[in-house]
Amino acid sequence: MGHSGIAELLYRILPVPAWKSGLARHMENCPACSARLAGRDEVRRVLVQAEDLGGLDDVWPAVKRALGPVAGGGRPNAIPLSRPALKNKSVRPAPAVRWAAAGCGLVLAAALLVGTVRYLGHPGASGAGDSLAETSGFILHSARIENEPANTYIIHPQDDGMVIVWVEKNL
Repeated sequence: MGHSGIAELLYRILPVPAWKSGLARHMENCPACSARLAGRDEVRRVLVQAEDLGGLDDVWPAVKRALGPVAGGGRPNAIPLSRPALKNKSVRPAPAVRWAAAGCGLVLAAALLVGTVRYLGHPGASGAGDSLAETSGFILHSARIENEPANTYIIHPQDDGMVIVWVEKNL
C-alpha cells in the first residue's frame, strides 16, 4: 500500500471531520494522491443536471394524484402545528461530566497499574533489612552489612536442594 493508499484509508476511518478536511486538502495538493482522484470529465458522467432530464413539470402533478385527496383540505406535506419539528441533533454531555469520566478512567488505570506491579513484582526480592523471607523451609530473619540493613535477594533455582542468598549493601 503506497502513500496515496494510506491517505485514502485514513480518510475512510478518521472519525473527526476536521481531520478529514485536512487530509482532503493534502490529497488535493499532493501529486501522488491527486493522481488517484477522479477527474472532472469522470465526475460529469456520474452527475445529472436538471436540464438534462427534461419533463420535470409533470412530476409534481403525478405525485399529487398518487397521494389522493387530503382530509381537511390541507396540503399533503403540511406538518401539524401542535407537534414540534424534530431535529436530528446529537446530545453531548456537559464538560464537567466528561472531565469526571476522564478522571475516573485515569484512577482506574492507575489502580490497575499498581495492582499489576504488586502482583507481578520481583518474586525473589525480599526487601531490605529486618523483613522475613521464606523459601521452602529456608528462613532468613535479617541481613546486615557493616551494621546497616542490606538488600536481600533469595533465589531458588529449579534444583530443589539449592537456595542462593544474595546480600548487597544499600546505596
